[in-house]
Amino acid sequence: MNLKNPKFKTDDTPVKFADFDAYVISLIYDKYTQLFRQKDANNKGVDVSIGLEKTVDSIIDSKLHYALVKASKYFRINHINPVYYLSIVFSRHLYNDRNKKRLMNVPYEVGLVSDTYQSYYQNGLKYDKTYYKNINGVPHETVMFLDNPYISFMYQYYGLLQKCRYDNVEMSKELRTYQYNHSIKIMTSDETKLDGIYREYVEYSRRLVRALNVRHPEMSLYVMQLCTYRYLGAMNTPILLFGTSRYSMSAISDIRSDKTVDELYLHNLLYGLKKTYDSVYASTVSGGGESKIISDNLKTNKVSEYYDIIDIGRKVIAYFSSDLVIRTKARKVFPKDLREQLLDKYDMPIINI
Repeated sequence: MNLKNPKFKTDDTPVKFADFDAYVISLIYDKYTQLFRQKDANNKGVDVSIGLEKTVDSIIDSKLHYALVKASKYFRINHINPVYYLSIVFSRHLYNDRNKKRLMNVPYEVGLVSDTYQSYYQNGLKYDKTYYKNINGVPHETVMFLDNPYISFMYQYYGLLQKCRYDNVEMSKELRTYQYNHSIKIMTSDETKLDGIYREYVEYSRRLVRALNVRHPEMSLYVMQLCTYRYLGAMNTPILLFGTSRYSMSAISDIRSDKTVDELYLHNLLYGLKKTYDSVYASTVSGGGESKIISDNLKTNKVSEYYDIIDIGRKVIAYFSSDLVIRTKARKVFPKDLREQLLDKYDMPIINI
């Protein structure tokens, strides 16, 4: 799919939501093209690896761009999650071409909301309503590849957008509220259920939050966020939060750059304290090298899949002005000498316990 990578701010003029949304929809289309064609190849016994094809160098005022803007408007007006819609349309193409020797055709991107594709969607919607029960009043939506981090991120992102009625300010507030509600769980956890180093870590975090509440209450949430990531690990936090946190991006980028100096530390950031210490213990018991087990964990396909989220996560942050990890504010609040004692290169609190 050819679509220009939108500039989010040009001469202080923010990009229109319709243009931004058209771009995001193109990314979902590209990812589904890769995933569905790979599934079709596997089903047919074709030994091929389908790559993610994405070019972003065409003019934004193209026929394709306007078609995607039209699709964006259609989804908003009809309260449709684009991920759900595209999942149904791609699934129909997969089914239609199941007996063909060639790999499946993918939906025609210029006509994503054509009458034919709308009918596919309505049939899929009817099927879900007929054969699945609502959960807490929310209709079931069958979304293919929801276990893929990228698709999961996009699906949750649009779910939050729908909840906020596509309002930028409300979206930013909702992201922060979501982060707070998640972070507070660790800070208020029952100490008796935590052992050893974990209990000490949470208590240290609580003391730091209480101290900041006195003079810098806005920073207490910042520390709560970071401590939660440090305790659980980025990959054990909700995918939407992972994709919109600055430190997650920095940690993953370090791993991908092959310039990792402290793999144990990065392992801790991604997997959390418990899995890190369990991995070290496992290597001790088995007699294997600690560095090999940690390194292997960092190079799994799962980590690579999470890396795919980083690019769109940056754009979501830029568009909604909702940097959940406020690094610039942290550097203003903490004096330089204190900052060097308390924050590491990711601006994460240094915990010496």
